[in-house]
Amino acid sequence: MKFNLASIKDLVDLVNKLSIGLRQLTFEDNMDSFSVQDLEITSGAIVTIRNKLTFIPNKYIITSQIGNGVVTRSKGLDSSNTETIEWSKDLLYIKNNGPDPVTITVIFMR
Repeated sequence: MKFNLASIKDLVDLVNKLSIGLRQLTFEDNMDSFSVQDLEITSGAIVTIRNKLTFIPNKYIITSQIGNGVVTRSKGLDSSNTETIEWSKDLLYIKNNGPDPVTITVIFMR
């Protein structure tokens, strides 16, 4: 987020402008992260997500979920359909271990 501080006259004015701007920061604005919204995962499926970060994230938060599922970090599937491919700078993997399909929003971060 950018702040236009050119018109500030005193410390009180600075505090007011910063307070307004900082209250509008989102969770994602505050850290190196990216989100994937409305990701649909069927029961037992592993989905591949393109990593939009310059590093391999080590945390994720599911911020919204519709459906009865247990969504976890996973390894990807190789050509023999076994879970062997780790998260990388290019690709991330999420699995629905639950009994039903789910639709989630997930944030990946450092």
